[in-house]
Amino acid sequence: MLSTLALTVLLSASGQAAENVEQSVTVNPFRATWPALDARYEKKLGDNQGAYGRIAAGKYNPLALRALSFAMKQSGEELNVAGSLFGVGGGYNYYFKSFDRGWFGGMAAEVNRTSTTLEYQGASLAVTATDFSLGPVIGWKRVADSGLTFSWELGAGYNGIIGSPTVSGQVADQELSAAVDSEENTGFGLFGGMQLGYSF
Repeated sequence: MLSTLALTVLLSASGQAAENVEQSVTVNPFRATWPALDARYEKKLGDNQGAYGRIAAGKYNPLALRALSFAMKQSGEELNVAGSLFGVGGGYNYYFKSFDRGWFGGMAAEVNRTSTTLEYQGASLAVTATDFSLGPVIGWKRVADSGLTFSWELGAGYNGIIGSPTVSGQVADQELSAAVDSEENTGFGLFGGMQLGYSF
């Protein structure tokens, strides 16, 4: 977190930016800690436009879940978490200044499928769900003279669940299996992320 903040300040303070870059390859640094690869390729369409595609694959084990597992272990309880992530997405950005620096607005869409298994005191629970996000975004991008690239974006739009998430497991020798009503988890919401990478 501190290294990301330092990079942001460094790029913001720099008076230099790369010129004539045509494409950017970036990853989400937070999801890399899960670890999962969440990569994006963006192609410049004009002086002020870009379109990108995104793919994500790896483990689904966010730091929050690991922190909870660690805290419970310190108190003598055992919580094991394992999961997987696969996602795709894409979007369009309009840069108010230029492709290599400044504020931008656009549209983004993504679909993610996650499977998570939790084991606690002999009980196990598995949850599988496919979610999506669609809506406008606003963000900021900076490409240093070296090509080093940093960007962030925040969107507000329609978030939801595709199909019915499934929950299965075993508690006290009893098998559990159920489908969750996806309509209760669909509606307006926020989404976004941070990207680090290289432009050329």
